[in-house]
Amino acid sequence: MQEEKGKDRVALRYALYQLPFLGLVILAVFLLHEWAGLEAWLCWAIVVGWMVKDAILFPFLKKAYDQQPVHSYSALGARAVVVRRLDPRGMVKLKGELWQAHLKGEGKPLETGTPVRIAAQEGPLLLVEEYEPDQGQVSRQR
Repeated sequence: MQEEKGKDRVALRYALYQLPFLGLVILAVFLLHEWAGLEAWLCWAIVVGWMVKDAILFPFLKKAYDQQPVHSYSALGARAVVVRRLDPRGMVKLKGELWQAHLKGEGKPLETGTPVRIAAQEGPLLLVEEYEPDQGQVSRQR
Protein backbone atom coordinates (compact mmCIF):
# COMPACT_ATOMS: atom_id res chain seq x y z
CA MET A 1 0.00 0.00 0.00
CA GLN A 2 2.79 2.42 0.94
CA GLU A 3 4.63 1.59 -2.29
CA GLU A 4 1.50 2.40 -4.34
CA LYS A 5 1.24 5.82 -2.68
CA GLY A 6 4.89 6.44 -3.46
CA LYS A 7 4.37 5.59 -7.15
CA ASP A 8 1.32 7.86 -7.29
CA ARG A 9 3.30 10.72 -5.77
CA VAL A 10 6.09 10.29 -8.33
CA ALA A 11 3.57 10.34 -11.21
CA LEU A 12 1.84 13.41 -9.74
CA ARG A 13 5.18 15.19 -9.26
CA TYR A 14 6.14 14.41 -12.87
CA ALA A 15 2.78 15.64 -14.18
CA LEU A 16 2.98 18.86 -12.17
CA TYR A 17 6.46 19.59 -13.51
CA GLN A 18 5.20 19.07 -17.06
CA LEU A 19 2.20 21.45 -16.70
CA PRO A 20 4.09 24.73 -17.25
CA PHE A 21 5.63 23.41 -20.46
CA LEU A 22 2.28 22.08 -21.64
CA GLY A 23 0.83 25.53 -20.97
CA LEU A 24 3.56 27.12 -23.09
CA VAL A 25 2.88 24.67 -25.92
CA ILE A 26 -0.86 25.43 -25.76
CA LEU A 27 -0.15 29.17 -25.79
CA ALA A 28 2.24 28.84 -28.75
CA VAL A 29 -0.24 26.70 -30.68
CA PHE A 30 -3.07 29.14 -29.93
CA LEU A 31 -0.94 32.05 -31.17
CA LEU A 32 0.00 30.13 -34.31
CA HIS A 33 -3.68 29.36 -34.89
CA GLU A 34 -4.71 32.99 -34.46
CA TRP A 35 -1.84 34.75 -36.22
CA ALA A 36 -0.54 32.24 -38.74
CA GLY A 37 -3.79 30.46 -39.54
CA LEU A 38 -2.66 27.02 -38.32
CA GLU A 39 -5.47 24.50 -38.81
CA ALA A 40 -7.44 23.59 -35.67
CA TRP A 41 -6.91 19.85 -36.11
CA LEU A 42 -3.15 20.41 -36.34
CA CYS A 43 -3.24 22.49 -33.16
CA TRP A 44 -4.97 19.65 -31.31
CA ALA A 45 -2.53 17.12 -32.78
CA ILE A 46 0.45 19.12 -31.49
CA VAL A 47 -1.01 19.41 -27.98
CA VAL A 48 -1.99 15.72 -27.82
CA GLY A 49 1.40 14.74 -29.25
CA TRP A 50 3.13 16.75 -26.53
CA MET A 51 1.10 14.94 -23.85
CA VAL A 52 1.82 11.54 -25.43
CA LYS A 53 5.54 12.42 -25.46
CA ASP A 54 5.38 13.12 -21.71
CA ALA A 55 3.57 9.83 -21.08
CA ILE A 56 6.14 7.87 -23.10
CA LEU A 57 9.09 9.50 -21.31
CA PHE A 58 7.69 8.96 -17.79
CA PRO A 59 8.98 5.37 -17.32
CA PHE A 60 12.47 6.52 -18.27
CA LEU A 61 12.43 9.62 -16.06
CA LYS A 62 10.48 8.49 -12.98
CA LYS A 63 13.61 7.73 -10.94
CA ALA A 64 14.69 11.35 -11.33
CA TYR A 65 11.37 12.54 -9.87
CA ASP A 66 11.42 10.13 -6.93
CA GLN A 67 12.54 11.84 -3.72
CA GLN A 68 13.40 8.55 -2.09
CA PRO A 69 16.98 7.41 -2.63
CA VAL A 70 17.44 4.52 -5.03
CA HIS A 71 19.73 2.76 -2.56
CA SER A 72 19.43 2.51 1.17
CA TYR A 73 22.45 4.24 2.64
CA SER A 74 21.95 3.34 6.23
CA ALA A 75 25.16 1.45 5.61
CA LEU A 76 26.85 1.89 8.96
CA GLY A 77 29.86 -0.36 8.99
CA ALA A 78 29.96 -0.66 5.19
CA ARG A 79 33.28 -0.47 3.44
CA ALA A 80 34.15 2.37 1.05
CA VAL A 81 37.35 3.48 -0.69
CA VAL A 82 39.00 6.89 -0.54
CA VAL A 83 39.05 8.55 -3.97
CA ARG A 84 40.20 12.02 -2.82
CA ARG A 85 42.59 12.31 0.13
CA LEU A 86 40.86 12.64 3.52
CA ASP A 87 42.60 15.43 5.42
CA PRO A 88 40.12 15.56 7.24
CA ARG A 89 37.64 16.08 4.34
CA GLY A 90 37.67 14.30 1.01
CA MET A 91 35.69 11.90 -1.15
CA VAL A 92 34.94 8.20 -0.89
CA LYS A 93 33.32 5.73 -3.24
CA LEU A 94 30.48 3.71 -1.71
CA LYS A 95 28.54 1.19 -3.81
CA GLY A 96 29.73 2.85 -7.00
CA GLU A 97 28.77 6.39 -5.95
CA LEU A 98 30.97 9.26 -4.82
CA TRP A 99 30.25 10.77 -1.39
CA GLN A 100 31.74 13.66 0.52
CA ALA A 101 33.42 12.29 3.60
CA HIS A 102 34.95 13.57 6.80
CA LEU A 103 37.51 11.67 8.80
CA LYS A 104 36.10 10.79 12.22
CA GLY A 105 38.19 11.85 15.19
CA GLU A 106 41.77 13.02 15.18
CA GLY A 107 43.60 10.68 12.88
CA LYS A 108 46.27 10.80 10.26
CA PRO A 109 45.14 11.76 6.73
CA LEU A 110 44.07 8.85 4.53
CA GLU A 111 45.38 8.61 0.98
CA THR A 112 43.55 7.65 -2.22
CA GLY A 113 42.81 3.92 -2.41
CA THR A 114 42.65 3.43 1.36
CA PRO A 115 39.66 1.37 2.52
CA VAL A 116 37.46 3.08 5.11
CA ARG A 117 34.44 2.09 7.20
CA ILE A 118 31.30 4.23 7.39
CA ALA A 119 30.93 5.29 11.03
CA ALA A 120 27.98 7.68 10.65
CA GLN A 121 26.05 9.75 8.15
CA GLU A 122 25.04 13.39 8.51
CA GLY A 123 22.87 14.18 5.50
CA PRO A 124 25.05 13.93 2.39
CA LEU A 125 28.26 13.74 4.45
CA LEU A 126 29.72 10.41 5.58
CA LEU A 127 31.85 10.18 8.70
CA VAL A 128 34.48 7.54 8.09
CA GLU A 129 37.33 5.85 9.88
CA GLU A 130 40.14 3.67 8.61
CA TYR A 131 38.98 0.16 7.76
CA GLU A 132 40.36 -2.66 9.83
CA PRO A 133 39.69 -6.26 8.77
CA ASP A 134 38.14 -7.27 12.11
CA GLN A 135 35.59 -4.42 11.75
CA GLY A 136 34.48 -5.86 8.42
CA GLN A 137 33.69 -9.21 10.02
CA VAL A 138 31.48 -7.54 12.65
CA SER A 139 29.55 -5.44 10.09
CA ARG A 140 28.81 -8.50 7.91
CA GLN A 141 27.23 -10.33 10.86
CA ARG A 142 24.67 -7.53 11.45
